[in-house]
This record gives sequence, C-alpha cells and structure tokens, in this order.
Amino acid sequence: MKECYIDMHCHILPGVDDGAKDLAETKKMLEIAYAEGIRCIIATPHHHPHRGKAPAEKLRERAKLVREAAHEIDERFRVYLGTEVYFGQDVADKLKEGKILSMNRREYVLVEFPPSQTYSYIGQGIQQLQFAGYEVILAHVERYHCIAEDVELAEELYDMGVNLQVNADSITGGSGRKIRKFIEELMNRDLVFCVGTDAHDTKHRPPKMKKAAAHVEKRYGEIKMSRENYGMMNQEIQDDEVTIDLMELFSALWAKKTIIILSAVFMALVAFVGTKMFVTPKYTSVTKLFVMTKNDDTSASATYTDLQTGSMLTKDYMELVKSRPVLEKTISKLKLDVEPEELAEMITTETPTDTRIMSISVTDDDPKEAKQIADTLRKAVSVQITEIMNADSVNTVEEGNLPTSPSSPNVKKNMMLGALLGLVISMGFVVLISILDDTVKTPDDVEKYLGLNVLTSIPIQEGSSAPKKAKQQRESRNAVKSRR
Repeated sequence: MKECYIDMHCHILPGVDDGAKDLAETKKMLEIAYAEGIRCIIATPHHHPHRGKAPAEKLRERAKLVREAAHEIDERFRVYLGTEVYFGQDVADKLKEGKILSMNRREYVLVEFPPSQTYSYIGQGIQQLQFAGYEVILAHVERYHCIAEDVELAEELYDMGVNLQVNADSITGGSGRKIRKFIEELMNRDLVFCVGTDAHDTKHRPPKMKKAAAHVEKRYGEIKMSRENYGMMNQEIQDDEVTIDLMELFSALWAKKTIIILSAVFMALVAFVGTKMFVTPKYTSVTKLFVMTKNDDTSASATYTDLQTGSMLTKDYMELVKSRPVLEKTISKLKLDVEPEELAEMITTETPTDTRIMSISVTDDDPKEAKQIADTLRKAVSVQITEIMNADSVNTVEEGNLPTSPSSPNVKKNMMLGALLGLVISMGFVVLISILDDTVKTPDDVEKYLGLNVLTSIPIQEGSSAPKKAKQQRESRNAVKSRR
C-alpha cells in the first residue's frame, strides 16, 4: 500500500501568482508531491491585490493543464481547483458572481488575512463570509500574530465554525519553535481541520508532506496520524471500485426537480405542436358483415361443430378482402388513384373469437372517402365470397360509418410520450453528471476512497447559509472524529 495524502493548499498553477512560474516547474512540483505520497492536490492560486488576480476562466485553463500533467504521472493523481482569497469587503460579492473561485466549486472558501491584522478584524471578515453562506477555512492559522499568541482565540474561532488550516512545514518547526508549540497545542485540543503544504516552488517552498505526517504520527500515534487513516491508500481505491449511491442519485434528482419538470413540460409542448403541425390526421370507417353458409341450420338441431366450422371459414373470408380482384373492383368503382398494394395498406380486418362476423376497417386522410371505400369494399368482397366460397349469402351487419374525429394521431398519447421522453432525458443527464462527478464531498468519502483522517482532508459538502452555533459545530466535528 502506498501513502496517499491530500494537499489542500498549493500554489501549483503555472504563471498565475507567485507560485509555479511555468508549466515546467509545475511538472517538477507534481513529481515532488507524488514522491511525498500526495495523491490529491487542491490548487489554490492567490486572489490578492499584489500577488495574483487572474480571472476564473484563466485559472480553469491552467488547472486543465495541471490535471493532464498529473495524469501523465498517475491516472489517479487528482487535481482540483480552488483559490486562496485575500479578504476584502467585496470578496463575498465576487464569490457569488463567480469572479473568485471557492474550493472545488463548493461552499468552502480558503481565506487569508494580513499576519499583523487584529483579531477583531479577522473575526468580522469571517462572519461576513459565513453570513453570505460560505464555510470558511482560515489559511495557515499559525501566521496570525494575535492568534498564535493566544490559543484561546483559535478555540473561539473553532467554536464559530471556522475550519483551521496549518502548513505542513510549520508542524515540524519550519516557522520556529514558538509556532511549532502553538500547533501542538491546537492538535492537543483537536482544533486542526486540515494540513496543506502551501507550496510555491521546487526549492524554497516545495510540496512536501511526509516529514509533517511522520512527526504527527510519532508524537500522537493513532490518535492523530495512524497510517491506516492518514497516510495509506485505502484498498478500495486500489481496486478502483466504483459504486453508485442510490440515495445520492435521488438527492441529485430532487435538487434538479424543477429542471426535470420543465423538461417534461417542454417536450410535451413540442409533441403537441409537432403532432398538430406535421402529422396528417387519419380517419377510420368500419363496416361489418355476416356470412351464411349452405350448411347452416337455424333449427335447434344445428351442432356446435357446424358453428365452429363456420367460424373457421370466416378467417378465409378475411383473406379475400385484400385479394387483388376485390381491390381492383373497389379502385375501378371509385376511380381511386392508388395501386392495389397501397389500398391494401389502408385496410385491416378482424373477427371476434368464435363468431362469423367480419369487421373491415379502412383508414384514409378523407373521412368521406374512408366510408366510400369501406362500403364498396364490403360489396365487392360479398360477391367474391358468394362466388368462390359457395356461401349462401353475405349479410350486412353495419354499413361504414362516417368518422367525425381522427383515429390518429392521438394527441394526448403523443404529449404523454413527449413528457416521458423529457423526464428520461433530463433525469439521465442529471444521473450521468452525478456519476461522473468524482469530487470528494464528505468526510465519509475521504475515508472510503482515500483512507484519510480529518487532519489532511477537506470534506467538500454543502455549507450552511449562516454561522453555526458553537455547540452544534463542536458536536458535528466530534462526531466526524469519533468515526475515526
């Protein structure tokens, strides 16, 4: 089994901030990260007045290049896109407008403040983002002087629902002994949400994670850094097993119910308009006749066998309806401009079970012509049956009716089929998008697919629209930790 860390804070996009200067350096950083056991990177370029302000579209283009480079190393080496946001009063609005990117298009936002800023300003800025509906991840919490000097303030932020991120290098003393002790106190209190390398290049600030992981494991053991939960790849991801969560699919469909319903309505309207404008209505006239054979006996002595024999003969009569002589007589009589084969396509015959009543249906664009053909056809086939089958007589049960409404198309049926098609297409599209979405959304996903604990993961899920209460936040986080 191989080590598999998540680096959720990394300036690896080429040429967009003070991180990787070009794609060549990006590729070298990817190689270092992979050698360090990192298998998932959330690229977090600066959105800063002086250190990077690239538009979102450019960031997406660069992220695509980085993903391609990562896949050249390993198909399972994943790169997601976020932003390290330098707080300003307009940040919340820009996030809503999409000018600033959240963490992997979710409600998590990685935020930084000036290191010397007051705790009051930091707290107010965080609350502003929370009230805008975002889950705040405070970048490298150890850098803020006011918080590093008073761990109780970090505790207060935690209770506000703030997610505290620390840099891997700071864990091992890269930022000094004082900062190292501060982070140890954070860990002792279970305040650390996640770890990032905050890598900028290959020499001075490379994407290294192993040393920090080893330090935490050595000091805290299985409590903080068991190799099973933190540093090792779960067997399920090695097997590349893909499962479909039906509840997740249902939730995805429910979230898009408005679009699905509108799609069904739209397709029903399309079916209605298409049927009315492009489908020629057809009218059907039905005539019925009864054949009397010479063996028929109307007395009580007529046997069941006699009746059954007559019923079987009716099937022979049905074949005569579409015979060429009958069709040609009908065409000649009515002076129809059709071939016998075409007329045969307009005719259907049927007989109810155990009867000698034959039904002849004729379908045509003109209701009057449908009736004329049905009646003429009945007379022609009556003569043919009498002559060929030696029948005693052929009696008319019903003359052809004059249809007043089309037999086809069925507008209601077509609209229902259109609506059903709209439902299937829209639901299929939603399901496909959901299945293809391989983003990590919850702590359970991290445990299932990557085998990591909360220290090095970012559970990407929908955030609340307002700050969580301290008690609720602490209970929620403790529940996540208890599962580990």
